[in-house]
Amino acid sequence: MIPLSRPIQPLHLYRHLLREASYFPQICRPYLVARIRERFRATRDKLSKVEALGRRRKDNSESLQELTRKSNHISSRAIWQGNRHLKGLRASNLGDVARLRRTLRHAFGRLGKRRRELLATFVQHDAPADSTALEARLDELDGLVEGKGKGKGEGGDAKSKPLGPGTDEKGRPLPPRLQDKWDTPKLLAYVKSQIRHHDVASPAAWSRSHFTNSNPATGTNEENIWGKPLPMKRRRLRIENWWKNAANKIMPPVSKTEWETLAAASRGDLPSDQWRVRPRRPVAQQSQPLAAGGGETETTRQGEKEHTARDWAAYATTPVWLLERPKKKSYWRLTLEKDDGPWSQQENQRSRPPTGRNMRREYVHLWQSTAFVEQNPATQAKKFHWGNPTRVFPAPSSRSWFFETSEESVVQAPARPGRDRARKSQNPKQQDPPTTPV
Repeated sequence: MIPLSRPIQPLHLYRHLLREASYFPQICRPYLVARIRERFRATRDKLSKVEALGRRRKDNSESLQELTRKSNHISSRAIWQGNRHLKGLRASNLGDVARLRRTLRHAFGRLGKRRRELLATFVQHDAPADSTALEARLDELDGLVEGKGKGKGEGGDAKSKPLGPGTDEKGRPLPPRLQDKWDTPKLLAYVKSQIRHHDVASPAAWSRSHFTNSNPATGTNEENIWGKPLPMKRRRLRIENWWKNAANKIMPPVSKTEWETLAAASRGDLPSDQWRVRPRRPVAQQSQPLAAGGGETETTRQGEKEHTARDWAAYATTPVWLLERPKKKSYWRLTLEKDDGPWSQQENQRSRPPTGRNMRREYVHLWQSTAFVEQNPATQAKKFHWGNPTRVFPAPSSRSWFFETSEESVVQAPARPGRDRARKSQNPKQQDPPTTPV
């Protein structure tokens, strides 16, 4: 694979990103394509607003210069970010497992924007099941907006803000906090379920740190330096901070269909084009590159390597660590520049897509950190199901079966037709293990 030119124009960069996204598996490709289009359209809308503002201020030269600088800054920053993401996607397709894992976590809502969207939907209160639950919810909402309509004549302030449930030690109402707007009982049950699943799942399955405790009221019953209990406002603030930290660690649930798709991908039951990385299309090249004058270039090809003249003058003006940084072993999948020097460490490096075994391992980790919610229609009780793959160990061969049994009971070893038949064909004198103790 030859290094492609760095995209400079937005359309050039847009095509490169869509091309790299087309190599990803089918189950995560729609998210990547939609995300690329969304970012480009958002940048286009920003530039359109700046241009419309410049047309209205065409008489002011200083304002036009400021808007031009702002427009150039938005364009250059967007192209820089697009090039950075393009290198990450290309490295994922070339076998960089760490970047591939991060991309898959973004696609399935374990990191990034989709995780925040799933969490924002999950923290909302469910629809009331009956009239009693509806009345309780309305009373709770009335408590959140208590005092909003009071005027000066009713003993309130004309600019009073919405007040929350609960009062302080002097009977004054307290403002609402984050936990007053979320369905905290449902979230707390989900947090406890995730903590129990931590002991079962692999540590590599989690993209965030683990929970240290499952009690939001931790530290709210402490006393201050004067030996008095903490004020109610301070307690509610500590509870809010606990929920903010918990929101950064919660892995929000997904739909049952997506959860089952991940389970099938971890077992390899889906069609290969849906869970494996597609093979890379070769880049069109000339069989004999010609120079401008019609003769051959100075570049000589030996196999797939291109040896060009080394620029020794750059070593006299630039530090070596900066000059050879793109050719480091850890960077070569990002820059596609290989070091052909005498101390090169890239001889055994290959640019190939991840194997099927690597992809199934990543899907297993994603499945372990993903759950879906099942609700009982009769009792409205929620049950959380997490991915928990069963480990299937291979059966021992006929040669190692003696070490798997005891002297009291030795039974016939299970037949493995493919491997045992091939071994017998190579060694006809080999006999089956005895069925009785020797």
